Amino acid sequence: MPFASGNIALSICMRCGFEYPYKEVKKEAGTKLLVCPECNDGRWNAVDHPQNHPPKKLTDSVGLLNPSPQKNLIADTVFEFAEENKDDIVDYVDLFVLAP
Repeated sequence: MPFASGNIALSICMRCGFEYPYKEVKKEAGTKLLVCPECNDGRWNAVDHPQNHPPKKLTDSVGLLNPSPQKNLIADTVFEFAEENKDDIVDYVDLFVLAP
């Protein structure tokens, strides 16, 4: 049984309650309501809006495969300089040994 074309038929918007031509009323994707063009939210309706869904869980790796040890640049430089000139800067080396 074929359906009518709806050229002169009227339909009522399920959101605002006004009459509109049958061909202008569309079904919303998220709510499945038959709504007029003014009430139609289009692609981002109240159900399918991105802010209504939690974000995807992103995993973050915590450990490194081959980590290198942290280098204390100030202390290592002082120790290298101190080994070359042991007699000249004994007090200067003692200051930087206590530095973090």
